Amino acid sequence: CMRARLTPSLGYAWPLLLLLLPSFDSQAPAEAATFSITVSPHGSDSNPGTETKPVATLAAARDAIRRLRRSGGLRGPAEVVVRRGVYTTPPSGVPVLALTAEDSGTA
Repeated sequence: CMRARLTPSLGYAWPLLLLLLPSFDSQAPAEAATFSITVSPHGSDSNPGTETKPVATLAAARDAIRRLRRSGGLRGPAEVVVRRGVYTTPPSGVPVLALTAEDSGTA
């Protein structure tokens, strides 16, 4: 099992920004997140993603947001809170996080 220590950097954060921000309009005021999900290396992907019961992976957070958007339960922006810690990488060949147009906020 490979272990990776994630440190905050803009290079790591840009995929999250795509996931979190709806289409950008400089004339519109910033919209507050209508949904928040927490990720922690001590969480479980079977958890609801709350502050006290976080999910363990960014993919689980992405999937929860996708489900809410598809069901019509989320129309505004979402926030993914990534807690500090050591996150392990998935088995070889499994992407850490894959984002598509569906995750951009404009699909």
